[in-house]
Amino acid sequence: MSIEAASVRILQQWDELKLHFDLCRKEEHCYTAEQLYSMFSDKKNHIFLIFFKSVFGDVQHVNKKFEAAVHDPTKLLNDLVHLIDSFSSRIVIPERKVNVDDVLENYLGPKPYLGFEFEREMSECKFTDEEDIR
Repeated sequence: MSIEAASVRILQQWDELKLHFDLCRKEEHCYTAEQLYSMFSDKKNHIFLIFFKSVFGDVQHVNKKFEAAVHDPTKLLNDLVHLIDSFSSRIVIPERKVNVDDVLENYLGPKPYLGFEFEREMSECKFTDEEDIR
């Protein structure tokens, strides 16, 4: 199973997994269940996984192309360039041309749009450290 498929499944079953590990930690006094329950209880972990789900999808698409028995190197290069452009379009200010010798923080958007699900969760949670999460 790919990490993308696993992350989708985990997100689909988030509440059920949280409940399962809560029961295990209480009934069986299991340290691992305690740690997993703690992770599932932290809303930041849920939001990070939502963001990375879309990233994993893009990476999985390119990975499958590389695993193909027959592939065109030019198309693979185009897919890699598209992947990098996709990542940078999420966090870099659109008008700025990135110079690799400069400090990267100078090119980052102050409030990047990280996808509908991510933005919805962020607006519902009202984190005090939202800037750090972004």
